[in-house]
Amino acid sequence: MQLLLYSKSHNGLKYFPYTGFLGVSNVVVEGVVGTKLDADLKLLSARQITIAVRCYEFRLGRIGGVVSSKTTVDHTQVLWTKPDGVEFVDIGELELPFKITIPARTAGFSTVSFVEYRCVWRVEATIHHAHISGIGTRLNKHVELPLVRYDLPPFLPSPRPLMHVDAGQLDRFVTKPKNLSLRYTIWAPREPIGPTDLLPISIHILPEAQNITIRSATVVVERRIQFNESPSPVSASPTSSIPVSPITSTYSPTSQQFPVSTRSFSAVTPLQSGYTSTTSLASDTRPLLPQPQYPKIRSDSSESLVGKPIILPIVGSESSGPFSRADNGIWSKTLTVQWPSTKPSSRWGIGETIHSELVSVRFFARVKIIVTGPHSTDSFELEEEEIYITSTNDAERRLAMSKARSQSEARSKSKSPRRTRRKLEDASEPVPSTSASGLKPPSPSHPAPNTTSSSSKGKGKGKDKALIPRRPHTSAGPRDQSSLGFSSPGSPPDIAPLPFDPSASLLLASQKRPATVSTAGSSIVTQMTQIGHTFSPIISLSSTPSRSGSSNSESLTRQKDNESSSAVGFGFKRKRPNVLATAVGSRCGASGNKHSMLQT
Repeated sequence: MQLLLYSKSHNGLKYFPYTGFLGVSNVVVEGVVGTKLDADLKLLSARQITIAVRCYEFRLGRIGGVVSSKTTVDHTQVLWTKPDGVEFVDIGELELPFKITIPARTAGFSTVSFVEYRCVWRVEATIHHAHISGIGTRLNKHVELPLVRYDLPPFLPSPRPLMHVDAGQLDRFVTKPKNLSLRYTIWAPREPIGPTDLLPISIHILPEAQNITIRSATVVVERRIQFNESPSPVSASPTSSIPVSPITSTYSPTSQQFPVSTRSFSAVTPLQSGYTSTTSLASDTRPLLPQPQYPKIRSDSSESLVGKPIILPIVGSESSGPFSRADNGIWSKTLTVQWPSTKPSSRWGIGETIHSELVSVRFFARVKIIVTGPHSTDSFELEEEEIYITSTNDAERRLAMSKARSQSEARSKSKSPRRTRRKLEDASEPVPSTSASGLKPPSPSHPAPNTTSSSSKGKGKGKDKALIPRRPHTSAGPRDQSSLGFSSPGSPPDIAPLPFDPSASLLLASQKRPATVSTAGSSIVTQMTQIGHTFSPIISLSSTPSRSGSSNSESLTRQKDNESSSAVGFGFKRKRPNVLATAVGSRCGASGNKHSMLQT
């Protein structure tokens, strides 16, 4: 059987996704634990399936093996367990979603990887099953979490106030055999330094002799890793669980106690026996029958590193100009270095200041100056100054706090405005007044035509709204305004037709508009023309007889088109003259000419 561990979006990434900022807000890890049968479709007898988020500290040897380890944080959830009364239950393919919330104020450090030390966060899925020869009793699957702390350690000293340097503040003293003596002090920032931050280091020196000149100075920031010797041995039993003493975490306000399971690191067992035999062979005064004692865990490099820190220079700087000398004789110089930026997921990290039961990681600034006297030039190694390093700078911490605050405010907002908006959408909207067009607004009980289709297009919710249809934009004129109704052949409901007034029709016919013919003759004005749109094209024809019969037939045809155009509110496309009517007109014209010739 295969054990699967993936996120909610089923993305196969190197690191497991999460939301939140460690140390500032809760960190939420969501995903799915699944099982998949092999090709033989054989079920697995299991008793429990768990998911956990843990923080581990590893001490590594030069060959990459794990020498010792500690579990700093352990958040475990049981996703599935067997029923009571049975020892194991056969399981097949499952999908078990999970959600683990890590509190903001929890123990653990930022993800970091050194050559000798690692601190990692992992999402681990485990199936506890029946014993299988060559496999054991557990099936594990883990994915790393690249968590970084965004809070400040509580052990920071108080910031140093800015003041003028005088001789009384030079509290350190260094001397050389050649009668060279210096009084000095080094001011390093007590605030935490993060990636891309500037690290200013001020040096103030007062020589005892008057003829001494400070030529130059250099500063180097070193990282020192000191492993702590375990007071109690680590048991090699693969089924034992050892309670760890309260963990002193850099970021935890209170001590916590987490059970540490050594079954995940059973590979340490052969290392213990191997290193124990090597130590016994190197002993010269061992008895013939050695007394039983607990073996000490030592890597291939731990023999030479017992009590010795692992030092690695990180960044340095050198003075570019001479020291400035004040009136009181104090030489001063400030060296500034920029702290490098590395991602937590990179191969080797820089790390942060750590104090735990397993290791102590600290950073120190070492200053070296070159002094020129009347007879010689000497160099002085000044006392080191500790620097407090964090994995995030001040800008990143402020941004994380701002995002966490905005997310909490967004979650705490009420959903009542959404319900209010929904109620307003369900209510009928008021219809604008149409007194200018002479039409009464339709009542809610009698919606206007095409109301359902208009509302479905606008909102898509299928809710009927009282809307007045408008005439579309055509070549006859622009579209109607919202207060004008669309004149159709059929009168809409609740609209009373206006009485036909012949005097009004004559007045309308007498009005001239651009691109219209004289209206001296009798033009036909219908009822719909009177109440219709005034921008509809009205073409009135003169009643004067034409010279040919074809002109009379064309006039009749155009008059019929105008009547139909006025009926619907806009003009149709003009049709070509009827061939039959043209032929009839031609014959009538020819007969008329013949009759006139006979009369003459």
